[in-house]
Amino acid sequence: MKNKKNKANSVKIFTKTEKHPAFGMWKNRKDMKDPVKYVRNIRSAG
Repeated sequence: MKNKKNKANSVKIFTKTEKHPAFGMWKNRKDMKDPVKYVRNIRSAG
């Protein structure tokens, strides 16, 4: 499916998650290559 635009309020409606700009926001972060490890480290620090 293609991205659609709501004409009423000009908001993009993304039909596929991977098309959303935030989806790959952290893909190049070396410290987040292992997300489970990253979250465990955050939780253990607090």
